[in-house]
Amino acid sequence: MRAYTATLVRRAPVLAVFALGIALTPPAGLAQEAPGPLPATSEEESPPDSTVVFAPVSPGGAFLRSALVPGWGQSTIGAHTRASFYFTLEATTVYGILRTRKRLTEVASRVEFREKNLREDLTARGITDFDEIQTALDEDATLSDLIELEDSRRQQQEDWIALGIFLLFLSGADAFVSAHLQDFPAPIDMQAVPVGDGRVELGFRVGVGR
Repeated sequence: MRAYTATLVRRAPVLAVFALGIALTPPAGLAQEAPGPLPATSEEESPPDSTVVFAPVSPGGAFLRSALVPGWGQSTIGAHTRASFYFTLEATTVYGILRTRKRLTEVASRVEFREKNLREDLTARGITDFDEIQTALDEDATLSDLIELEDSRRQQQEDWIALGIFLLFLSGADAFVSAHLQDFPAPIDMQAVPVGDGRVELGFRVGVGR
């Protein structure tokens, strides 16, 4: 567990740099004005101002982006904090998958090596019957422990993969909802105005769709 934590800590700067890159991505829909025209001379007129407007990402597009790269869809609509959160979470999950896969490969090699040695030992002792060999393998405590460890590693890998898939869809669903809410009308606005004699008049303003 300590080795796993130390390795994750060593990789943290890489994840932080990528998350920072997402955070610095400008949100879609932000109007960017082109540089202003040069001052006109007496011989020519000033060119008209030009403005470049980026269309906001659609909910479906945001879902697909975050389903491919967690946090991408959130970043395009300006939700940089959630973008960094989903990306870091998925990156950690991918690391867990790779780490568990490596450990599974190692224990599988140990199982194969132990079983090979047992079979060679039984053959050297003149035991060639299949049932007797299988019984001897089943009764070997070391081999049984290794097989149990292999099954545990395989289950861990499956759990990591399932979590990674779940996070992909969760990130996509979050981006989908966020893209819908970017055009949602403003919430109820309450105003308090003093009218004298210690009284206060409350007013409510409800935003409506555009």
